[in-house]
Amino acid sequence: MIFPTLTYIPAITFTNVQTHSGSGFSGIPIPSLPSTELWVSWLFVGLAILLLLTHFIDSYTIPECFNISFKVKERSSIFTKTTLQNPWAQSLFFVFQLSILALGAQVFLQQENAPFQFIDTLRCLLFIGLFFLLKFLVLKLLAFVFFNKSSNAALWIKTYFQCIGAYCFILFPVLFLYIFIPEKYTIIPVILLIANTLAVIVILIVKLFQLFFQKTLALFYLLLYLCTLEIFPVLGLISLLKIST
Repeated sequence: MIFPTLTYIPAITFTNVQTHSGSGFSGIPIPSLPSTELWVSWLFVGLAILLLLTHFIDSYTIPECFNISFKVKERSSIFTKTTLQNPWAQSLFFVFQLSILALGAQVFLQQENAPFQFIDTLRCLLFIGLFFLLKFLVLKLLAFVFFNKSSNAALWIKTYFQCIGAYCFILFPVLFLYIFIPEKYTIIPVILLIANTLAVIVILIVKLFQLFFQKTLALFYLLLYLCTLEIFPVLGLISLLKIST
């Protein structure tokens, strides 16, 4: 019988062994866009709550924005609501207007590849709020200096802010669609946005001429007003917002 022999094998020492930790492919980071930022969704929820609160406090505040008449002098009606609007409802609705305008400005003026941050929306909110405050004060000053005995100036101020309120109310669903629908369908909210903007511009121009165009010389003053207090300030605000975002 043959028995296997045991052979001693010396231990081999590996001195230059290098260990490698396992690593995989790193994921692609999610870009900072309005549709990917969680705070944008919560902001829309907050704006919807503001609208609901405005309606519950005073159901007349929001519909009044669309109650734009093209009659300079209207006879009073027994069906016309004469009570003052609730200041709380007006304040909430004004905050809604500033917020949706600030978000819209950031969405459309945001620099390419720049992170979509909440601080930029707050900055736009501040600039837009100051713009409308100065606008209101200037309109009040013009009404006091040049139209002290005329109700047309007060009617113009009312119509102006009515149009802004109606514009912001329509902008809310349009901006929501633009941010969250697939990119191939974004042409739809863009068309709605352009139509909304053109409608407000046309209404304001028609109302301005209806209230203040009484003779040929007034055309010069109306054009001067449109350039100095409407067109140039808005273009300056847009430039400022574009730089700040």
